[in-house]
Amino acid sequence: ALEKCIKLAKSGDVELQYQLHDVYESGIYVDENYEESQYWFNMAANNGHERALITIKVDKERAEEDERDEKAIREAERGDFKGLYDLAIMILHYRKSEDYEGEFVDLIEKSASKGYLKAQYFLGLLFESGHYLNSYERGGEKGLVLGPMPESIPSDYIPNFDSMHFFNPSNNPNVSEAIKWYKKSAKQGYQPAINRLEYLGIDIQSDSNINEKDFW
Repeated sequence: ALEKCIKLAKSGDVELQYQLHDVYESGIYVDENYEESQYWFNMAANNGHERALITIKVDKERAEEDERDEKAIREAERGDFKGLYDLAIMILHYRKSEDYEGEFVDLIEKSASKGYLKAQYFLGLLFESGHYLNSYERGGEKGLVLGPMPESIPSDYIPNFDSMHFFNPSNNPNVSEAIKWYKKSAKQGYQPAINRLEYLGIDIQSDSNINEKDFW
């Protein structure tokens, strides 16, 4: 039966070509054989098999994503403010996060402190929504750092106040600290931070202290 399938596949049956790829890859009815599996996969793809072409597209996108992630890690390790932020977002989406587990807030804070407007805005969100833990509250344990819930964060997640429910249960909000970081971001022209301050009724240029009771 296998010989008949191979003969038909070689004569141009594209579906059989892809099925032979599956057979050799999984080892069903035959010994696993990567080279044979790849041979039939390439033949099916070259002949326009839809699933093969989708697989190639997905693999390419994953490779590009891996390359971006590796770049973020390299830049973060050099202390680059955008790299620190990109690595935090990468952890947020649970990609290559094993070596950085629990460091999400730290990375956002470092990036914000270096002046990156997106990180400043995100840090404001963390303070306002109560998802921030100060270093002295962590007790040296990475596991105590609040972060996102892996089953909840969509790949196209964009930070905003309404989406902070994706994170684990919060602590007490710190609006005055949030506004401080919103202002830093807004003064660099970051529109989401400007919008948030306008929503809160805060003058970007004002240095007056904020009464937390006015907000809660």
